[in-house]
Amino acid sequence: MTEQPETADKGQNLPIRAPQVLVHQGNVRTFPPKPITVRNIRDCKRLLSRLLCQLQRGEIIGQDAKDQCYLLNSYAQIVRDHDFEARLDALEAKEKK
Repeated sequence: MTEQPETADKGQNLPIRAPQVLVHQGNVRTFPPKPITVRNIRDCKRLLSRLLCQLQRGEIIGQDAKDQCYLLNSYAQIVRDHDFEARLDALEAKEKK
């Protein structure tokens, strides 16, 4: 008989999420229990600061930091492009009047 994993809510069968620990090339990495949700550039700045601190303390490896920084940079570029497009649309609408 296989053992069922412990669940957070027996009605919905959601698994309990414990902090995970991985070993990669001799470095121990732990995943934070509550990640920063990125909704704007300010959140990008907070997460980038956190990544730099974790990298300096040796809590994450360089490749993980690079991967996350790449995603943050992509997100920031999308936000910039969206803001630029919104400003351009406003100027064009103003010019038509």
